[in-house]
Amino acid sequence: MGGHHVRVYAERYPDEVAGMVLVDATHPEQFERVPGMESGRKMLSVLSRVGPVLTATGVIRLSGMFPPTSDLPPLQRKHVENLTYQTPHLIAAFKEYGALAEAMEQARSTQGLGDKPLAVVSASDHGGGMMAHSGVEAEQSEQAAQTLQSELANLSSNSTRRVIEGSDHGSVITNQHHAKQTNEEILMVVEALRTGQSLEEQ
Repeated sequence: MGGHHVRVYAERYPDEVAGMVLVDATHPEQFERVPGMESGRKMLSVLSRVGPVLTATGVIRLSGMFPPTSDLPPLQRKHVENLTYQTPHLIAAFKEYGALAEAMEQARSTQGLGDKPLAVVSASDHGGGMMAHSGVEAEQSEQAAQTLQSELANLSSNSTRRVIEGSDHGSVITNQHHAKQTNEEILMVVEALRTGQSLEEQ
């Protein structure tokens, strides 16, 4: 969901944004255009309402609803686990779920980045198979998700896009091999800003 927030920030404070990296960011039209994603929107809506109650009663922690990825080293995995189940963190997450529709609408109304460098990093698997009733539907869902990711690259005339093969939404930052590729895109944007070259010249 962070992709919405950074786009709105860049719109409101353009002088404070030199470039951007969107790491498998949500598209404002994701729920409408990706088959099977409507159920995800409904789940988040329910969680935004009942999540605070489940948090206060300890149900979320006891259920292990948000297990940390096994990709992380033991120490980092423990840090994530400790943060995830802290009450303030969970309450903030559920509030964000409740504000998702407004955040998507705000992002939809932004004008883009002009020629500021933009790198779009995309997972190769967005979990459409979990919600699909057939292999064909899963393939259609993934194709739609990739189309939306490509559209994000159109937010700047100076952009690049990388699909990290074998990755999912979480592993682009937690899996060592996948995160290395994400880091390369971040560093490429930084280098473009330092040298004044376009991303295509990098």
